[in-house]
Amino acid sequence: MATRCSRADPSLSRAILIGLTIFWTLRMVMQWGFYSPAIWRGHRFNTAMHYLFSAIWIYVSTGFAVALWMQRSADTFDTRSVRRAPNRNTQRAVSPRRLAA
Repeated sequence: MATRCSRADPSLSRAILIGLTIFWTLRMVMQWGFYSPAIWRGHRFNTAMHYLFSAIWIYVSTGFAVALWMQRSADTFDTRSVRRAPNRNTQRAVSPRRLAA
C-alpha cells in the first residue's frame, strides 16, 4: 500500500518524509539541548534510557532521511522517460517461407 501511495502522488510522500525527518531530528536536538542533564546524570537507569532513546531517534531520523534521499534520487532518474536501445543480440524471427526457399 505504501508503494502505491508513493507512486500515486510523490509530492505527498515527499512532504511526509520531510516532515518526519525534521520532527525526529528536532526531537533529538531537544533531547540533548533542552532536557536537563541533572535529571539523568548520576542515575544509572535514566542515563541508560537517555542514551538508548538518543540512539533510537538517530536511527529513525537517519531512516527517514535515507528514504527521502532515495526518493529524490529516483525522481531524478525516471526510467519511464529513458528510451531503451534495441537489443542487438537477439535473433530475428525467420518466416517459414524464407526457410523453405
